Amino acid sequence: MCGIAGIISRKDRNVSSQPLNRMLTSQEHRGPDAGYGVSFRRQSTGAFAAGRRHSADALAAGLEPAPVWLGHRRLSILDLSDKSAQPLRRGDLHIVFNGELFNYIELRSELTALGEHFETSGDTEVLLASYRHWGAGCLERFNGIFAFAIFDASRGSLFAARDPFGVKPFHYAVTHDFLIFASEIKAISASGLVLRKWDPDVASAYLSYALTTAPQGRTFFENIRQIPPGHCLTLASPDDEPSVTRYYAPRITETPRSLHELVDEGAGLIRQSCRIRMRSDRDVGLCLSSGIDSANVAAALVAEGIAPECYSIDAASSSMLDEFPLIMALADKLGLHVNPIRHPDAIPTADIVRYMLFNDEPSLFWGSYNQFHLYREMRKLGVIVSMSGHGGDELFCGYQRYYPAVVRDMLAQRRIVSLIWWCLRQSRHLMQDRRTIRSTWDSYSHPLGWANDYAHDIAALHLKHTIADPEEWISTFVGASSWGEQQQKSLFTYELQYLLRDADRNSMAHGIEERVPLLDTRLYEFCASVPLKDLCQDGYLKGLARQLFPAIPESLRFHQIKRGLYTDISSKLPQLQADLMPLVHRSPLLRELVDLQKLPQQLPGIVWWRLCSLAVLDVSGIEEWTAQTPLHRLVDDEMAERIGGVPSGTGRTAVIRHVLDEGLSYLEPGALHGLAETVGLIESAAIPGCIIEAGCALGGSTMVLATAKAKERPLHVFDVFGCIPPPGSNDGEEARARFAVIAAGESTGLNGKRYYGYEPDLLKNVQDNFVALGLPPAEHGITFVPGLYENTLYPSGPVALAHIDCDWYQSVKTCLERIAPHISPGGRMIIDDYDHYSGCRRAVDEFLEASNGQFIRERYARVHLVRTKADGQETDVHRPGD
Repeated sequence: MCGIAGIISRKDRNVSSQPLNRMLTSQEHRGPDAGYGVSFRRQSTGAFAAGRRHSADALAAGLEPAPVWLGHRRLSILDLSDKSAQPLRRGDLHIVFNGELFNYIELRSELTALGEHFETSGDTEVLLASYRHWGAGCLERFNGIFAFAIFDASRGSLFAARDPFGVKPFHYAVTHDFLIFASEIKAISASGLVLRKWDPDVASAYLSYALTTAPQGRTFFENIRQIPPGHCLTLASPDDEPSVTRYYAPRITETPRSLHELVDEGAGLIRQSCRIRMRSDRDVGLCLSSGIDSANVAAALVAEGIAPECYSIDAASSSMLDEFPLIMALADKLGLHVNPIRHPDAIPTADIVRYMLFNDEPSLFWGSYNQFHLYREMRKLGVIVSMSGHGGDELFCGYQRYYPAVVRDMLAQRRIVSLIWWCLRQSRHLMQDRRTIRSTWDSYSHPLGWANDYAHDIAALHLKHTIADPEEWISTFVGASSWGEQQQKSLFTYELQYLLRDADRNSMAHGIEERVPLLDTRLYEFCASVPLKDLCQDGYLKGLARQLFPAIPESLRFHQIKRGLYTDISSKLPQLQADLMPLVHRSPLLRELVDLQKLPQQLPGIVWWRLCSLAVLDVSGIEEWTAQTPLHRLVDDEMAERIGGVPSGTGRTAVIRHVLDEGLSYLEPGALHGLAETVGLIESAAIPGCIIEAGCALGGSTMVLATAKAKERPLHVFDVFGCIPPPGSNDGEEARARFAVIAAGESTGLNGKRYYGYEPDLLKNVQDNFVALGLPPAEHGITFVPGLYENTLYPSGPVALAHIDCDWYQSVKTCLERIAPHISPGGRMIIDDYDHYSGCRRAVDEFLEASNGQFIRERYARVHLVRTKADGQETDVHRPGD
């Protein structure tokens, strides 16, 4: 397993190696063995020439800029030699690959017969040769877990794909200037080439309805997407738009078979899947619980003559969670050795936060923390590759919440006698599960039932933002008229998808590859073809799965307690809430979604968990917790400092906190962080030009811009440095009412201070504020230009970024007309008052309509106008009298 990364310029813009290095560094945990990058430069023929492979250290030092970069962090599993290091080349094709092709030996033999020669003994070269021979059709031949990208240097095209079940992640972002991809969202953010933007609908659906996945490849971030399971992405050339299509089409035919035949075929398929998943140049371990899924994997391996080392949670201190006696009974029967991993008695808040951060997106609840802990302890014992039983419930119909689909399916097929018999045989279990059945019957039957189930939580949250059509949104994930429909949703859009995301992040956080032998397309197509009455043999959910390997003790095969790798940290929730509540109030996202002042103290713990999960991810991103130190290197004390939020020095977070504490800006925290992040973007993308700020008040926003920019980049600040001029005829009543208060001397300042417009020497005050912060203007390329914009604002060179905060129509119009011709392609103008004053909004809308597509509007904390292309040769705006 590995971490992949890539940057493709859509405007032939050259980018340094440092954004790629940051992407790889943020994924170091995925590939601790090595890190490399390759650049590609466009030739006069239109093709790209590949540079040599550079180490991570060389990338960090800074290499010659190029329009295309591929990068890879390696966890060596097959062919441990440097020959299989990536990016790997075969002719004009270059690949970065995360995952394994388990049938690579068979594919190598087939390709060798077709004339291919191989220099490595691993699977990456086989994948690349397969693509060269069969194109996208190669995907139909693969049996594995994978996310890869192949760059064709002769055409400048990209082909990327994700395995049928989505075991391995592939995230990407498309901006006006770049296509950027990586294994993890945190890597795309680390590039500095994408402004992180939460998707309020996805975040709201999570808060409201506990939905941790989103439809159609969406993520929790509006401008970062994922290739859905079983899909591929094609980019014909760097300047084209990528297209995403489904390639996996399951072949399902229901053929009459006896129970004996079904048991033989099912067990045989699991044995075959386990056999090829043992192909590794590292030892393979097994995560063993008392559930039938991992037990079947263990029994299949033993049937193949393989006795893996097993690793299990020993929760002896918690009788409700302890499944270790059952695990030991299974191990003794199968002749396996189990390494007990102690369930942690004390869990520091810092470690729970670390677990949240590794997951990139919010988790459903705290249950998978145990998995995070288990893999960490396994890595300490030297485990690099592990198997698990993920997928068994979705394949063999194992969850109690599937009862509605089971009943409806049998009724629809007029199997009344079978249903009665099934219910009679299941009666003990139905009684045992009656609370679960009652609570999930409506919610898993139809979307409205799910929505109603969360109505109380939603009312308590006092949400400011809700999704427009909850039923349509929820219907993507739950609500099925048959078992087949339920299985499709469970596998490809909901339960399995968030479980696989958790498993990938929890294992790769510690550099462990997790293999999931039950998620083999052959086994899925077999299970989907088995009638439900046979899947639920003898009145048991997963009845067929319980018959496959008689070597498993009957007490385990037919016991109904479902624990898995669950962690109960509910007793920790009060302390967790107290520790993380400051983050909830520091989160701009939660302030946008929730009326925090009305939150009751007695919210259910699971709702607090959702609030805290969003707060941790939001605050850690805007405050750049891991910008300097990769997440896996942060110790508890450093994590606790970030949670406590005690910034020091003149870093971005410290300056923003200083600006807010001292009342130096009317911008809220989210807007200030957005300014800093946008400056980071223009620096990472090497967009040429100065920074302009039009309207600085007490200089707080200027301080943020100054801190975020490169020291040598000029920052020009234009302001009247006194009371603002009156609004004009194109401004609305709200502007005139506001100015009337200012003109009457009745405007109040921030933090109880005097309104800045009444200061007798505002310019000196602003300059003194900079000196007091340790940012002497002259030493940081900052110049202040007092006066009306119409008399002072005459840019003479390229502008990378302009922050326009000047309220009224005419002031905004003047700034746009004077600055826009100088904005570099890819540069931006941030409009502060678009949503606050109608005159500002009118000026911007008129400007965009007249810009002939040179600028487009994007929304973040503020409205951005992005320069997409230049219209002829840039000309200076002439001063009167020139």
